[in-house]
Amino acid sequence: MKAVSFTPEITRHATVRPRIERSLFAPVSGQIGWVSEHVVPGHYFSAESLLAQIDAGPFVSAVAEAEAQLAASELSLLQEERSAKLARARRAGTTVSEAAPLVLREPYLHSARLRRDADKEALDATRADLEKLDLRAPFPLMITSHKLYPGAYVTAGDPVAELISAGDLVIDLPLTQDEWAQLVPRNLGQITANTIVGQVKNDRGQRFDVFSERILAASDDITKQPVLRLGIELPQDQLHALLPGAFVQVVLRGPTQVSLQKTPASARTLDNRIWYVLSDENLLRSTSVSVNFEQDGHSFLPEGTLPENAQVLVNPLSRYAAGERVTVKVGSDG
Repeated sequence: MKAVSFTPEITRHATVRPRIERSLFAPVSGQIGWVSEHVVPGHYFSAESLLAQIDAGPFVSAVAEAEAQLAASELSLLQEERSAKLARARRAGTTVSEAAPLVLREPYLHSARLRRDADKEALDATRADLEKLDLRAPFPLMITSHKLYPGAYVTAGDPVAELISAGDLVIDLPLTQDEWAQLVPRNLGQITANTIVGQVKNDRGQRFDVFSERILAASDDITKQPVLRLGIELPQDQLHALLPGAFVQVVLRGPTQVSLQKTPASARTLDNRIWYVLSDENLLRSTSVSVNFEQDGHSFLPEGTLPENAQVLVNPLSRYAAGERVTVKVGSDG
Protein backbone atom coordinates (compact mmCIF):
# COMPACT_ATOMS: atom_id res chain seq x y z
CA MET A 1 0.00 0.00 0.00
CA LYS A 2 2.21 2.83 -1.29
CA ALA A 3 1.74 6.45 -0.26
CA VAL A 4 0.24 8.78 -2.88
CA SER A 5 -0.08 12.51 -3.34
CA PHE A 6 -3.43 14.06 -4.11
CA THR A 7 -4.75 17.54 -4.95
CA PRO A 8 -8.44 17.58 -3.95
CA GLU A 9 -10.90 19.28 -6.28
CA ILE A 10 -14.62 19.86 -5.97
CA THR A 11 -17.12 21.37 -8.39
CA ARG A 12 -20.17 23.34 -7.28
CA HIS A 13 -22.52 26.00 -8.61
CA ALA A 14 -23.19 29.32 -6.90
CA THR A 15 -24.39 32.89 -7.35
CA VAL A 16 -21.96 35.80 -7.54
CA ARG A 17 -22.52 38.70 -5.12
CA PRO A 18 -20.95 42.16 -4.87
CA ARG A 19 -18.58 42.59 -1.96
CA ILE A 20 -20.06 46.02 -1.18
CA GLU A 21 -23.74 47.02 -1.29
CA ARG A 22 -24.26 50.58 -0.13
CA SER A 23 -26.52 53.59 -0.47
CA LEU A 24 -25.27 56.97 -1.66
CA PHE A 25 -26.62 59.76 0.54
CA ALA A 26 -27.20 63.42 -0.29
CA PRO A 27 -24.50 65.43 1.53
CA VAL A 28 -26.60 68.62 1.66
CA SER A 29 -30.15 69.68 0.83
CA GLY A 30 -30.68 71.30 -2.55
CA GLN A 31 -31.74 70.93 -6.15
CA ILE A 32 -29.87 68.65 -8.53
CA GLY A 33 -28.24 70.85 -11.18
CA TRP A 34 -26.35 68.30 -13.29
CA VAL A 35 -26.34 64.51 -13.71
CA SER A 36 -23.89 62.44 -15.73
CA GLU A 37 -25.45 60.89 -18.81
CA HIS A 38 -23.95 57.58 -17.70
CA VAL A 39 -25.97 57.43 -14.47
CA VAL A 40 -28.00 54.40 -15.49
CA PRO A 41 -28.25 50.97 -13.88
CA GLY A 42 -25.35 48.73 -14.83
CA HIS A 43 -22.88 51.39 -15.96
CA TYR A 44 -19.38 51.13 -14.48
CA PHE A 45 -17.84 54.10 -12.63
CA SER A 46 -14.28 54.23 -11.34
CA ALA A 47 -13.61 55.59 -7.86
CA GLU A 48 -14.08 59.38 -7.56
CA SER A 49 -16.04 59.59 -10.82
CA LEU A 50 -18.46 62.53 -10.77
CA LEU A 51 -22.05 61.24 -10.78
CA ALA A 52 -24.06 64.43 -10.20
CA GLN A 53 -23.86 67.96 -8.81
CA ILE A 54 -26.22 69.92 -6.60
CA ASP A 55 -27.00 73.43 -7.93
CA ALA A 56 -24.40 75.81 -6.45
CA GLY A 57 -26.46 79.01 -6.86
CA PRO A 58 -28.20 79.03 -3.47
CA PHE A 59 -24.98 78.07 -1.70
CA VAL A 60 -22.97 80.83 -3.35
CA SER A 61 -25.66 83.31 -2.24
CA ALA A 62 -25.62 81.86 1.26
CA VAL A 63 -21.85 82.30 1.48
CA ALA A 64 -22.13 85.92 0.32
CA GLU A 65 -24.83 86.61 2.93
CA ALA A 66 -22.78 84.94 5.66
CA GLU A 67 -19.73 86.99 4.69
CA ALA A 68 -21.79 90.20 4.89
CA GLN A 69 -23.21 89.19 8.27
CA LEU A 70 -19.74 88.44 9.61
CA ALA A 71 -18.45 91.78 8.35
CA ALA A 72 -21.32 93.56 10.14
CA SER A 73 -20.73 91.70 13.40
CA GLU A 74 -16.99 92.44 13.26
CA LEU A 75 -17.78 96.12 12.76
CA SER A 76 -20.15 96.05 15.73
CA LEU A 77 -17.43 94.40 17.82
CA LEU A 78 -14.91 97.08 16.87
CA GLN A 79 -17.42 99.76 17.85
CA GLU A 80 -18.10 98.09 21.20
CA GLU A 81 -14.38 97.71 21.87
CA ARG A 82 -13.91 101.46 21.21
CA SER A 83 -16.90 102.36 23.42
CA ALA A 84 -15.60 100.13 26.24
CA LYS A 85 -12.15 101.71 25.97
CA LEU A 86 -13.63 105.23 26.26
CA ALA A 87 -15.77 104.16 29.22
CA ARG A 88 -12.75 102.81 31.05
CA ALA A 89 -10.89 106.06 30.36
CA ARG A 90 -13.75 108.15 31.77
CA ARG A 91 -13.97 106.02 34.90
CA ALA A 92 -10.23 106.04 35.55
CA GLY A 93 -9.44 107.35 39.04
CA THR A 94 -13.06 107.24 40.23
CA THR A 95 -14.66 104.98 42.81
CA VAL A 96 -15.96 101.80 41.18
CA SER A 97 -19.68 101.28 41.85
CA GLU A 98 -21.78 98.14 41.70
CA ALA A 99 -22.88 99.15 38.21
CA ALA A 100 -19.29 99.33 36.98
CA PRO A 101 -19.55 96.37 34.46
CA LEU A 102 -22.57 97.96 32.83
CA VAL A 103 -21.01 101.41 32.90
CA LEU A 104 -17.82 100.00 31.35
CA ARG A 105 -20.00 98.28 28.67
CA GLU A 106 -18.55 94.85 29.45
CA PRO A 107 -21.84 92.96 28.81
CA TYR A 108 -22.24 94.72 25.44
CA LEU A 109 -18.67 93.85 24.49
CA HIS A 110 -19.19 90.20 25.48
CA SER A 111 -22.42 90.03 23.43
CA ALA A 112 -20.69 91.52 20.39
CA ARG A 113 -17.91 88.94 20.60
CA LEU A 114 -20.42 86.08 20.81
CA ARG A 115 -22.29 87.40 17.74
CA ARG A 116 -19.01 87.67 15.83
CA ASP A 117 -17.98 84.10 16.78
CA ALA A 118 -21.41 82.72 15.82
CA ASP A 119 -21.34 84.51 12.45
CA LYS A 120 -17.84 83.15 11.77
CA GLU A 121 -18.98 79.59 12.51
CA ALA A 122 -22.00 80.10 10.25
CA LEU A 123 -19.74 81.29 7.43
CA ASP A 124 -17.43 78.27 7.88
CA ALA A 125 -20.42 75.90 7.77
CA THR A 126 -21.83 77.55 4.64
CA ARG A 127 -18.46 77.39 2.89
CA ALA A 128 -18.17 73.71 3.87
CA ASP A 129 -21.59 73.02 2.32
CA LEU A 130 -20.42 74.71 -0.88
CA GLU A 131 -17.62 72.11 -1.07
CA LYS A 132 -20.06 69.18 -0.73
CA LEU A 133 -22.09 69.67 -3.89
CA ASP A 134 -20.32 66.98 -5.93
CA LEU A 135 -21.71 63.44 -5.66
CA ARG A 136 -18.82 61.12 -6.50
CA ALA A 137 -18.32 57.36 -6.64
CA PRO A 138 -16.83 56.29 -3.28
CA PHE A 139 -15.35 53.14 -4.86
CA PRO A 140 -15.42 51.36 -8.26
CA LEU A 141 -19.13 50.71 -8.65
CA MET A 142 -22.27 50.13 -10.61
CA ILE A 143 -25.59 51.82 -9.88
CA THR A 144 -28.59 49.56 -9.41
CA SER A 145 -31.18 52.34 -8.89
CA HIS A 146 -31.17 56.08 -8.29
CA LYS A 147 -33.16 59.31 -7.79
CA LEU A 148 -30.68 61.59 -9.54
CA TYR A 149 -32.51 63.76 -12.05
CA PRO A 150 -31.88 67.40 -13.04
CA GLY A 151 -34.21 69.64 -11.04
CA ALA A 152 -35.02 67.03 -8.39
CA TYR A 153 -34.77 68.22 -4.80
CA VAL A 154 -32.75 66.11 -2.37
CA THR A 155 -32.59 66.32 1.41
CA ALA A 156 -29.34 65.94 3.33
CA GLY A 157 -28.97 62.38 4.62
CA ASP A 158 -31.54 60.85 2.25
CA PRO A 159 -30.43 57.97 -0.04
CA VAL A 160 -30.23 59.06 -3.68
CA ALA A 161 -28.70 55.93 -5.27
CA GLU A 162 -28.04 52.27 -4.54
CA LEU A 163 -24.49 51.11 -5.31
CA ILE A 164 -22.70 47.79 -5.68
CA SER A 165 -18.99 47.18 -6.04
CA ALA A 166 -17.81 46.48 -9.59
CA GLY A 167 -14.99 44.07 -10.25
CA ASP A 168 -14.73 43.15 -6.56
CA LEU A 169 -17.07 40.20 -6.14
CA VAL A 170 -17.58 37.35 -3.68
CA ILE A 171 -19.20 33.93 -3.54
CA ASP A 172 -20.50 32.46 -0.28
CA LEU A 173 -20.34 28.71 -0.68
CA PRO A 174 -21.75 26.25 1.92
CA LEU A 175 -19.62 23.09 2.08
CA THR A 176 -20.33 19.66 3.52
CA GLN A 177 -18.03 18.09 6.11
CA ASP A 178 -16.57 15.79 3.48
CA GLU A 179 -15.86 18.72 1.14
CA TRP A 180 -14.16 20.60 3.98
CA ALA A 181 -12.07 17.52 4.73
CA GLN A 182 -10.93 17.43 1.11
CA LEU A 183 -10.09 21.11 0.84
CA VAL A 184 -8.66 21.78 4.30
CA PRO A 185 -6.49 18.93 5.65
CA ARG A 186 -6.49 18.49 9.40
CA ASN A 187 -2.80 19.33 9.70
CA LEU A 188 -3.33 22.79 8.23
CA GLY A 189 -5.41 24.10 11.13
CA GLN A 190 -7.66 27.08 10.42
CA ILE A 191 -8.18 28.35 6.92
CA THR A 192 -6.27 31.43 5.81
CA ALA A 193 -6.38 33.64 2.73
CA ASN A 194 -5.52 31.67 -0.41
CA THR A 195 -5.56 28.30 1.40
CA ILE A 196 -8.08 27.26 -1.25
CA VAL A 197 -7.87 28.48 -4.84
CA GLY A 198 -9.88 27.76 -7.94
CA GLN A 199 -11.83 29.24 -10.81
CA VAL A 200 -15.36 30.23 -11.72
CA LYS A 201 -16.80 29.80 -15.20
CA ASN A 202 -19.64 31.97 -16.52
CA ASP A 203 -22.27 31.01 -19.08
CA ARG A 204 -19.98 32.12 -21.92
CA GLY A 205 -17.20 29.80 -20.81
CA GLN A 206 -14.96 32.57 -19.47
CA ARG A 207 -12.90 31.64 -16.43
CA PHE A 208 -11.79 33.83 -13.53
CA ASP A 209 -9.59 33.05 -10.54
CA VAL A 210 -11.08 32.81 -7.05
CA PHE A 211 -9.36 32.55 -3.67
CA SER A 212 -10.47 31.70 -0.16
CA GLU A 213 -10.86 34.56 2.31
CA ARG A 214 -12.51 33.32 5.50
CA ILE A 215 -15.20 31.11 6.98
CA LEU A 216 -18.56 32.70 7.70
CA ALA A 217 -21.23 31.59 10.16
CA ALA A 218 -23.41 28.57 9.42
CA SER A 219 -25.58 29.09 6.36
CA ASP A 220 -28.83 28.23 8.10
CA ASP A 221 -30.22 26.61 11.21
CA ILE A 222 -31.03 23.35 9.43
CA THR A 223 -27.84 22.31 7.61
CA LYS A 224 -25.34 23.97 9.99
CA GLN A 225 -22.90 23.93 7.09
CA PRO A 226 -20.02 26.41 7.42
CA VAL A 227 -19.82 28.88 4.55
CA LEU A 228 -16.61 29.57 2.66
CA ARG A 229 -16.21 33.19 1.48
CA LEU A 230 -14.44 33.29 -1.90
CA GLY A 231 -13.07 36.48 -3.42
CA ILE A 232 -13.07 37.31 -7.14
CA GLU A 233 -11.04 40.16 -8.57
CA LEU A 234 -11.76 40.89 -12.21
CA PRO A 235 -9.28 42.56 -14.58
CA GLN A 236 -10.20 46.18 -15.34
CA ASP A 237 -10.91 45.35 -18.99
CA GLN A 238 -13.34 42.54 -18.06
CA LEU A 239 -15.54 44.14 -15.40
CA HIS A 240 -18.70 43.40 -17.39
CA ALA A 241 -17.75 39.76 -18.02
CA LEU A 242 -19.01 38.69 -14.59
CA LEU A 243 -21.79 40.65 -12.92
CA PRO A 244 -23.48 40.29 -9.53
CA GLY A 245 -26.33 37.79 -9.72
CA ALA A 246 -24.59 35.57 -12.28
CA PHE A 247 -24.93 31.81 -11.73
CA VAL A 248 -21.50 30.24 -12.21
CA GLN A 249 -19.67 26.95 -11.96
CA VAL A 250 -17.09 26.93 -9.17
CA VAL A 251 -14.10 24.57 -9.24
CA LEU A 252 -12.03 24.62 -6.05
CA ARG A 253 -8.65 23.07 -5.41
CA GLY A 254 -7.23 22.49 -1.94
CA PRO A 255 -3.56 22.12 -0.98
CA THR A 256 -1.80 19.06 -2.36
CA GLN A 257 -1.75 16.38 0.30
CA VAL A 258 1.17 14.00 0.37
CA SER A 259 1.78 10.64 2.02
CA LEU A 260 -1.82 9.42 1.80
CA GLN A 261 -2.99 5.86 1.35
CA LYS A 262 -5.69 5.31 -1.24
CA THR A 263 -8.18 2.46 -0.98
CA PRO A 264 -11.56 1.72 -2.59
CA ALA A 265 -14.34 3.28 -0.52
CA SER A 266 -16.12 -0.09 -0.62
CA ALA A 267 -13.27 -1.62 1.41
CA ARG A 268 -14.54 0.02 4.61
CA THR A 269 -17.06 -1.75 6.81
CA LEU A 270 -19.91 0.02 8.57
CA ASP A 271 -17.83 0.21 11.75
CA ASN A 272 -14.90 1.86 9.85
CA ARG A 273 -12.61 -1.14 9.62
CA ILE A 274 -10.60 -2.40 6.68
CA TRP A 275 -9.81 -6.07 6.14
CA TYR A 276 -6.59 -6.94 4.36
CA VAL A 277 -3.97 -9.60 3.79
CA LEU A 278 -0.25 -9.17 3.48
CA SER A 279 1.31 -10.09 0.17
CA ASP A 280 3.56 -12.69 1.79
CA GLU A 281 0.72 -14.48 3.57
CA ASN A 282 -2.96 -15.20 3.09
CA LEU A 283 -4.20 -14.53 6.61
CA LEU A 284 -6.97 -12.01 7.22
CA ARG A 285 -6.19 -8.96 9.31
CA SER A 286 -8.24 -5.87 10.09
CA THR A 287 -7.62 -2.40 11.44
CA SER A 288 -9.76 0.55 12.46
CA VAL A 289 -9.26 3.48 10.09
CA SER A 290 -9.74 7.24 10.15
CA VAL A 291 -10.57 8.57 6.72
CA ASN A 292 -9.21 12.00 5.74
CA PHE A 293 -11.76 12.28 2.94
CA GLU A 294 -13.42 10.42 0.09
CA GLN A 295 -13.51 11.26 -3.60
CA ASP A 296 -14.41 9.43 -6.79
CA GLY A 297 -15.12 6.15 -5.01
CA HIS A 298 -11.88 6.10 -3.02
CA SER A 299 -11.00 6.66 0.62
CA PHE A 300 -7.81 8.56 1.46
CA LEU A 301 -6.18 7.46 4.72
CA PRO A 302 -3.31 8.89 6.77
CA GLU A 303 0.11 7.46 5.98
CA GLY A 304 0.93 4.31 7.94
CA THR A 305 -2.67 3.19 8.39
CA LEU A 306 -1.95 0.01 6.42
CA PRO A 307 1.33 -1.87 5.85
CA GLU A 308 3.01 -1.21 2.51
CA ASN A 309 2.46 -4.81 1.37
CA ALA A 310 -1.22 -4.87 2.38
CA GLN A 311 -3.89 -5.98 -0.11
CA VAL A 312 -7.34 -4.78 0.97
CA LEU A 313 -10.58 -6.69 0.58
CA VAL A 314 -13.33 -4.99 -1.38
CA ASN A 315 -16.92 -5.39 -0.12
CA PRO A 316 -15.86 -7.37 2.99
CA LEU A 317 -18.30 -9.68 4.71
CA SER A 318 -19.33 -9.16 8.33
CA ARG A 319 -18.56 -12.76 9.27
CA TYR A 320 -14.79 -12.59 8.66
CA ALA A 321 -12.52 -13.64 11.50
CA ALA A 322 -9.01 -12.39 12.11
CA GLY A 323 -6.39 -15.01 11.19
CA GLU A 324 -8.70 -16.78 8.75
CA ARG A 325 -6.82 -18.12 5.72
CA VAL A 326 -8.17 -16.91 2.36
CA THR A 327 -7.39 -17.13 -1.32
CA VAL A 328 -6.47 -13.74 -2.77
CA LYS A 329 -7.94 -12.62 -6.07
CA VAL A 330 -6.45 -9.32 -7.24
CA GLY A 331 -8.97 -6.87 -8.70
CA SER A 332 -8.59 -3.80 -10.94
CA ASP A 333 -7.62 -1.57 -7.96
CA GLY A 334 -4.75 -3.86 -7.08
